[in-house]
Amino acid sequence: MKRVKPDSDRIEVLTEEEKIDSSTSCEKNSAYAMTRARRTKAITTEIQRMNMASTLKNIANCDDGLALEFKMKVDQLQLEPTQKVIRFKCARGSQD
Repeated sequence: MKRVKPDSDRIEVLTEEEKIDSSTSCEKNSAYAMTRARRTKAITTEIQRMNMASTLKNIANCDDGLALEFKMKVDQLQLEPTQKVIRFKCARGSQD
C-alpha cells in the first residue's frame, strides 16, 4: 500500500508492521465506536425510563384528582336526597 505524505511529493511504501499498526488502530477505533454506541443507547434507554416514570407519576396524580372528583360527586348525590327530605319536612312543618 502506498501513502503520500502531505508535506512532500514522495510516495512511501508501508512496511508490514505499519500495515498491522494501521489495522489495529482501525480495530481500536471500531471498538471505541461500539462502546460509544452502547453508552449512547444505555443513556437513551435511561432517559426513556425516566420519562416513563414521570408519565406514570402524572397519570397517578391525574387519577388521584379524578378519584377525589368522583368521591365529591358521590357525596353530593348522597346529600341531595337528604336535602330534599329536610326541605320537605321544613315545608310541611310550616304548614302545620
